Amino acid sequence: MKKAEWVTGNKMRFESLHKEFNRQTNYIGTGNVIANTQVSGFIRGRLDNGHNLMSDRAGHYPPGELQEHDLRPFNVPEQIKDWIRHNITGKESVILYKFFYYVGETQKPIGYVVTTPKGKLLRKWSALLTAKAMSALELAIEYITE
Repeated sequence: MKKAEWVTGNKMRFESLHKEFNRQTNYIGTGNVIANTQVSGFIRGRLDNGHNLMSDRAGHYPPGELQEHDLRPFNVPEQIKDWIRHNITGKESVILYKFFYYVGETQKPIGYVVTTPKGKLLRKWSALLTAKAMSALELAIEYITE
């Protein structure tokens, strides 16, 4: 896993072919992250029933309910959510990453990645099939995978 090199106290060095993504990126990291060009979070497996939750309903959630709860805030294409629903079927969690940049007020996705909590790459999707965008996505993957 590539380690961040800090240019300032709140901006890491990121040097892909995509100059605008590079300029906007302040941090790329693993786990639950909300940064300038990344949103990511843990998605529970389909069979996780909340056994470890501190609530009256702990252990009583039907299959898929907590996974759907985790997917809800992610603004990602339905095909990515479907892939998670059909492939993350046990109790294991994964991390879903969305990488993007802004053109004015409009968010432009670069791509999406799913890894294990230990950083094994499970799947990636490119949102833009340009050399610049693919360069940015591939470099971002180096910071989140083993």
